[in-house]
Amino acid sequence: MKESYFRYKGKFYYQIYGTAMGSPLSPILADISLETVIGKAVEALPFDVPIVRKYVDDLFIAVPADKIDVVLEEFNKHEARLQFTLECEQDNKLPFLDMQVIRNADQTLSTDWYAKPIASGRMLNYNSFHQMKHKVNVANNFIHRVTTLSTHSSWNDQKQIIYTHLHNNGYPRTLISRLIQQHQSKTLPNASEQPNVATLVANTNQDPTQPPTLSQPQPEADAIYRSIPYVPKLTERLQKVFRSDYNQIRIASRQTNTVNNLHTKVKDPKNHHENSNVIYKIPCNSCNKCYIGMTKNKLSTRLSGHRSDVNKLEKIVTDHTNTETDMDSIRDKTALLEHCVNTGHRFQIDNTKIVDTTFMSHTLPFLEMCHIFNTQHTVNHRVDVDGLNTAYASVLHSIRPQHTDTHQIRPHNLTQSVPDENDTP
Repeated sequence: MKESYFRYKGKFYYQIYGTAMGSPLSPILADISLETVIGKAVEALPFDVPIVRKYVDDLFIAVPADKIDVVLEEFNKHEARLQFTLECEQDNKLPFLDMQVIRNADQTLSTDWYAKPIASGRMLNYNSFHQMKHKVNVANNFIHRVTTLSTHSSWNDQKQIIYTHLHNNGYPRTLISRLIQQHQSKTLPNASEQPNVATLVANTNQDPTQPPTLSQPQPEADAIYRSIPYVPKLTERLQKVFRSDYNQIRIASRQTNTVNNLHTKVKDPKNHHENSNVIYKIPCNSCNKCYIGMTKNKLSTRLSGHRSDVNKLEKIVTDHTNTETDMDSIRDKTALLEHCVNTGHRFQIDNTKIVDTTFMSHTLPFLEMCHIFNTQHTVNHRVDVDGLNTAYASVLHSIRPQHTDTHQIRPHNLTQSVPDENDTP
C-alpha cells in the first residue's frame, strides 16, 4: 500500500500519496475512505438529513435550501485532497447517474431515464461484426433500463425514446417492436402463472397441514466455460454442436479486433525478456540448429536457469574431473544441454527470440509442440511432439511461416510462427 511505483517514458517514479494505480485493493480502500468522510460530515451537520444515497463517488442528498453552502463547507473540510462539488435541482429536477429525479408537488419523488446532453447515444450498432444474440441483448438491456428507471413519463414517451435510440444505432423497426412487445408481455402480471396450492399438494403428496413447498431445480454439474473467436456461421454451428453433444461446456464468442488493438499503446513498452507465458527460441552459435522452449515465469528467469546450467557444464569440462555420471546428469536436463555435451557447441542465449505468447498458461505445452513440429533444425526430441494429435499435423505442415518483428509480442495464432533463418516455408 505504501511502496508504489510506475514507469513513464523510460523513467521510474515513486507514488508519494495514495494507493497503487491498478491494484485490486485500491477501489476498496477508496470506497472505505469516501464512506468515512461522508459519515463524519453527515454526523457533524446541525440538522437531520432524510436522504443520503451514494454510488461510487456520486452522492444524492436532501438538505434545506438555505443550508447548501453549509453542507458543502462541512464535506470539504475533513480531507484536503478530497473535495466535493455540487449540483442543485432545477425546476424540481435533478439528474443522478442515468436517471432524473423529479420532486413532485406533494413532495414525493418520481424518476425518468436520463442521458447527459453531451451523450452520443451510441451503443453496439446493429451492423457491427458481432453475433446477433449480442445485439439483441444490448437492445433488451436498453429497453429494460428505460422502462425500469421511468416512473414519471408515459409508456408512449418511453417507447419513443427506445425507438429513437435503437433506430439511430441501425436496429430495424420490426426488431425493436418485437423486443418491446416481448418485454411488455414479461412485465404484465399473468394470473394463470400463479401456483395453485391444491395442485401442489396433490402432485407432491405433501401433508395438507404443512405449507406447500415448490420443488427447486437441481443444480447443474460443474460447467466448463471457454471462448472462441467469432466467425460468422461457423461459431453458431460450433455452439449448436456443443449444446447438443457436450451440454456441460459453455461456449462464448469473442472479438479479435478490439479497441485495445486499434489504438496506440500509451504505456511504456515492456522489455520482451520480462514477459511470461511465452514460447521462445534460442539459436545455436555454431550450427543452424535451435532450441524451442516454454516458460510460465518471466523469460529472463528461465534464461538465467539456462545460463546457470551451461556454466555448470563449463566448470565440469574445464576442471577435467568430470565422470560419465556427471555428464549424463547434465545431458539429461534439457535438449539444449544435450546438444552442448554431444557437439561442444554453445547457444546464443542473449539472442533469444519470443515466437509465441498466451494469457492462458495451460495452453503452453500445446503451443510448444506446434512450434517444435513447425520449425526445422531443432535440437528438441521428437518425443516432445508425441502429445500432438495427428489431426493437426497436416495443417501445421502446410502453414507458411510469416516474418515478424522479434520484439513485438503477438497473441498466439496457429496460422503463423516466427521462423528460423534457415527454415523453409
